[in-house]
Amino acid sequence: MSDQVSRWLDIIQATKREMGLTQDSYPDDLVLALVEVESAGDPDAHRTNSQFHGLLQMGALAGQDAGFEQRGRDTTEALLGDGRLSIQKFLEYQERYKSRHCYQPTRCALLWKAGPGTLRTVNDLLAQGLSLNAAIEKGAANIPNTVEYIRRFRVARARWSAWIDAQKMMPI
Repeated sequence: MSDQVSRWLDIIQATKREMGLTQDSYPDDLVLALVEVESAGDPDAHRTNSQFHGLLQMGALAGQDAGFEQRGRDTTEALLGDGRLSIQKFLEYQERYKSRHCYQPTRCALLWKAGPGTLRTVNDLLAQGLSLNAAIEKGAANIPNTVEYIRRFRVARARWSAWIDAQKMMPI
């Protein structure tokens, strides 16, 4: 497992506690998996000319939903180098749309990748009887790489879940 990602576990847990959020709402493996997929644990992650900044690569629209002032593409620039703030803003954003993701990790990841409108569409497709995978494939067809993103998230989450379980079994 990556030390660059695992080093954020204590901060994830502390931030959730400070915000009154539980492990049941946002499991540690969910957040660690997204940290891995988004930045490989680099709080300074940013590509030139990209609107995405920080540990969780928050974009401008998500940043506005999480309370950042609207400033165009650089709305989330304050997240650069501040992993704790990135985690807090990620959780604030997730809480804003909790009625759409219902604390289901794959839906949380889908919200993060494709946004609340796409998640609403996927939820509508689920209500029509599609499987989650089919609903994601159809509902997020206009968002590039969404199916691959969800696949990578699920693989990373399984690894982080096993790692967390192994940490609990280690003698102190």
